[in-house]
Amino acid sequence: MLKTVDNNSSIEVLGCVLYTHQFTLLLLIGIILLVAMVGSICITLQEKTKKETINRQISRQPSLFIFSGNQIKENHHKPIT
Repeated sequence: MLKTVDNNSSIEVLGCVLYTHQFTLLLLIGIILLVAMVGSICITLQEKTKKETINRQISRQPSLFIFSGNQIKENHHKPIT
C-alpha cells in the first residue's frame, strides 16, 4: 500500500506508483528500450562499408592514378569507341 507523501520523498512515491499501479506500462517501456538498443547495435555491427587496405594503397603506382586537370578535359571531349 502507498505510504503518505509527507513521510517519503517524491522519488520514493514515484517509485511506489510505478511499481504498483503502472507496472505493465513500465515493463512495456523497458521492452521497447531493450529492442531499440539491440536494433541499434545490430545496425552498427553490419559490415557494409569498404575497409581500407593500407599496404595496397602504398604499393600502387601513383603514375597510373594521378591525373591533372588538362588530361581529364582532353579525355572528356574524345568520342567513346
